[in-house]
Amino acid sequence: MRGWIILVWTSVFFLTVGVDRSCPAQSFDVDDFSPSALPAVSEGFEASFFAMEPEVHNPAAIAFDAKGRLFVGHGPQFRHPKEDTLGDEVIILEDSDGDGVADSRKTFAHGFNSVQSLAWKGDDLWVANAPDLTVVRDLDGDDVADEYRLIFSGVGTLEHSLHGLNWAPDGNLYLSKGDTPVLPEAPKAFRELAHVPSDYPDTQPTRIFNAPDSAENSYRGTYILPTDPHTEGGILRCDESGGNLEIFARGMRNPYDICFDEGFNWFGTDNDQDGGDRIMMPFYGARYAHRHPWDYQWKGDDHLPTLPASGPFFHGSGTGVSYYSSEEFPQDYRGVFFIGDWLLQKVYVIHPRWDGALLKSNSDELEVFAESGPDRSLFRPTDVAVGPDGALYVSSWGATYGAEYDDSNRQINAGRIFRIASSDSNHASGDKVESPKRSKPLSEWTFDELAEDLDGEVLVWRVNAQDELVRRGEEVQEPIETALTSKDLTKGQKTWLAWALGRISPKDSEIDRFFLDLLKDRSADESLRIQSVRILAFRSGSDENDRLPEEIVGYLNDDSARLRFESVQAIWQTNSKEWTNPLIERLAVEEDRIVYFSLWGVLRDFLPVEERKELLVTSSSAEVRLGILLGLLEEGNLKGNEVVQILESETDPQIQKWASKWMANVGQGLEDPKQVIDKILDLNKRGINYELRMNLLAALDRMEVHGEDWTKLDEKFYEGHKNGEIYVPEKSQEIALCLKILSRDERALPLLWDGLDHEWDPVRGAAIESFRNLDEKGREYLLARLDSIEGDQLEAAIEALSLFDLKKSPWTPNDKQVAAIVQACNNSTHPLFRQKALRLLTLTDSQTWDNPSTKSFAVELAKQTVLDPDPRIYTLAEELGQLVGEEVHAVRRDPATSEVVLSLLGNADASQGKMLFYQQGGRAACFQCHRVGVEGKNFAPDLSDAGGRLDPKTLVQSILEPNAVITEGYRAQMVETLDGDLLTGVIVKETDSSLEVVQSDGEAIRVNKADIVEKRNLDTSIMPSNFSTLLTPEEVADIVAWLMSQTGPTDDRFVKKAE
Repeated sequence: MRGWIILVWTSVFFLTVGVDRSCPAQSFDVDDFSPSALPAVSEGFEASFFAMEPEVHNPAAIAFDAKGRLFVGHGPQFRHPKEDTLGDEVIILEDSDGDGVADSRKTFAHGFNSVQSLAWKGDDLWVANAPDLTVVRDLDGDDVADEYRLIFSGVGTLEHSLHGLNWAPDGNLYLSKGDTPVLPEAPKAFRELAHVPSDYPDTQPTRIFNAPDSAENSYRGTYILPTDPHTEGGILRCDESGGNLEIFARGMRNPYDICFDEGFNWFGTDNDQDGGDRIMMPFYGARYAHRHPWDYQWKGDDHLPTLPASGPFFHGSGTGVSYYSSEEFPQDYRGVFFIGDWLLQKVYVIHPRWDGALLKSNSDELEVFAESGPDRSLFRPTDVAVGPDGALYVSSWGATYGAEYDDSNRQINAGRIFRIASSDSNHASGDKVESPKRSKPLSEWTFDELAEDLDGEVLVWRVNAQDELVRRGEEVQEPIETALTSKDLTKGQKTWLAWALGRISPKDSEIDRFFLDLLKDRSADESLRIQSVRILAFRSGSDENDRLPEEIVGYLNDDSARLRFESVQAIWQTNSKEWTNPLIERLAVEEDRIVYFSLWGVLRDFLPVEERKELLVTSSSAEVRLGILLGLLEEGNLKGNEVVQILESETDPQIQKWASKWMANVGQGLEDPKQVIDKILDLNKRGINYELRMNLLAALDRMEVHGEDWTKLDEKFYEGHKNGEIYVPEKSQEIALCLKILSRDERALPLLWDGLDHEWDPVRGAAIESFRNLDEKGREYLLARLDSIEGDQLEAAIEALSLFDLKKSPWTPNDKQVAAIVQACNNSTHPLFRQKALRLLTLTDSQTWDNPSTKSFAVELAKQTVLDPDPRIYTLAEELGQLVGEEVHAVRRDPATSEVVLSLLGNADASQGKMLFYQQGGRAACFQCHRVGVEGKNFAPDLSDAGGRLDPKTLVQSILEPNAVITEGYRAQMVETLDGDLLTGVIVKETDSSLEVVQSDGEAIRVNKADIVEKRNLDTSIMPSNFSTLLTPEEVADIVAWLMSQTGPTDDRFVKKAE
């Protein structure tokens, strides 16, 4: 089916073979494990085992309940489940004697799809098990869930799926969603985020089921094939019924987890495959660059259409995120975020600070808090959570990517839960679990007892205590107000208490007045003043008498960027369009990047298109015009001719930059090349910067340029720039693109021919690529001159010829032409070029070889190249020999096997392995996709510390059998274009109008979506699968030996805490 991947959605019973759910609690024995099996942790901390296999297998999510017990989501569902694969389960791990080791295990709920996040609220455990969001409850107190409520279904697959469940102080559930598509029947907000059009209802009714093994109305997991294309991810929020679902932030790829600090400020990570994982601060209306409508820029640096990151990028795989504020850790480790990294086997600690309205790391370096030990201990963090004892608990994946079973169909994957505690801990937090109040129902707790839990280590303590205060309503209004004005509470307690009051009696004007007074009190804590703004917005409704207080608008001009930001957010989220003019006035003078983004975002939503277009022309403020422009471009509400008019009249460099950038990437509605050429010449005449001209040339590249327009571009631009005296990289790129544009007219043939011998590589490359734009005329022009050139120009001409589809129309070269190709092949040491030259000769007409002289050249070449050890070359040599009637045979070696390679490692040459890894055009050339340190590319997994986290057997298998285990995000995709081109690789950049495919040779190709016939996933890795024959066993061993010596950080931004 062209253009679409079929999503298979089936309700199935997940089998429970081999699982005895009524078995007695089992004990854990960790004495057999040496200290080397534990992760290395920062000075002043100790790591220990809390639980491990065989009771835990590939755990992906952890959460503590109100009793302080650890609930773990684990099982065989991730990575390639089938319809009959056992379901994941949620188990209870309890440390009843307080020795820091779990001594009992019990299955609480089962039959799930891949469990990737857990969150408690009251007696309900919310389970993210895409494509479902399920709530389970134990109705009879036996610690086994009896009721399963299906809140959402059809909301993605297990890859880049539903994660990050968090109950927040505003009473809402926040959840992160990766970029896998959703089904048409998914709730509307999910469909909007994933770009899935549908006529289904906006919401789904909650469906209630019994346990999966019940006789009637049993819960059924929902199965969706996990090999779907990718769209856009983000953060959503809803209330406790699943209602009022909306997109909170977007533009993400795989935001695996999010959390908030004591001031209810969000922080999280977003996985990427080439730009490094991003640390971010999501907020309402935030938009990052993944699947941006018109300009992809992952890092967001100086990228006004999107947002900047909040910390250093890291080439790993960010997983669980948790905020820590307990007094159990030393002061330096309070008020920090902990972030797990599954791929690099680390946990980082982020010390946050405010930079204007942006919450970010206080360092450009990542501080490692815990990591796999020197003996490569099994430490693959998937989730992190703060326990009731103040320790940090880390769930760790097993040694293999997917599920493994024994002969009895029992899962045998490893799995660990680590406990990291302060060496000097007084375990005071642990006493909170044993507090007498926990034997009473919450309704009997005193106000002080509830307030104490608002500073609890376990999130559900805070959630439940606040919900109980909200339930009590007006009777706790006065105690809360008194407590908020005292100096004895922590910031976290104040945040949760303030929101408890904010959720009580929404029509009570006295509560509104209390928060207004707090906001006006400049001596009050800034965080509490910020909560006041948020709460007043939360309490505002749509009635005229229930609108956002006017006083909040005054804070648009506050000295504090954070208060200005919160004022914009309040106006935005309450849809207070009456304050549009103050927003415009603030936009004109705002200097903070985050506030500016929010200002133009809210104006985009508030003002009709025509009013904004008028502002774009009439506003005297360049900042206002820029903000309005960014909003119009994001929506797609400007046409190409309108943007050209802007460029003709605008003098502001930022407006020119982003208008021309849009033209380069989209240029929708721009059909007249004359307009664009005239603007290019005008900018050139005025000496306007290269970037603007380059953007306009990119727009022109999508048009057909002929006649007078072609002549003007050639004579007045190309000819004047093509031979600069000094090499300027920017100018060479500009001229190369101009040559490509001119190449669609046959008058360009002499220009292309001269370009083959150009001293600037980009221009020479453009000439090579562009000859085929002229089809048969281009081919004949090259062939007619092939025997008249030599050296680099000859090689370039052969490169250009190799791009033509000569299979459709074989050619008949003369003996001089054959001799030229043979000479070039013999003179070159570049394997890829030698392949092209040989292939060119194998695609000739059989009549070519009737001439004895011509044949002799080919025979000699075949005899020489058949001795080459590269199978890509000797197979072509054999083919050429067969074509000319001269049998030549290569000496074929047996394919390299894991067993043989591993036996050679003892004598392997790591220096030779490094050469093979980095050899340009070589048989390995691993650097074209992989990165080590600061060298190489990030289209495939980072190998900087391969020796520290991988064993030789795994590395050998990855090279010889790349399709056996495919890391998530690196499965190959195939794109078919209207021209019949088939591009296979990984998609690393995508907007609404284009995408970029990186092929296995590392070449990145941009494709307009309008030219795509079909895009689909393949069950193969982007890594070539022929290395077993392409490389000798000794060469594979050399590469593995060098990679095993790589134990350093992925780049120079990692720092290990001093010990």
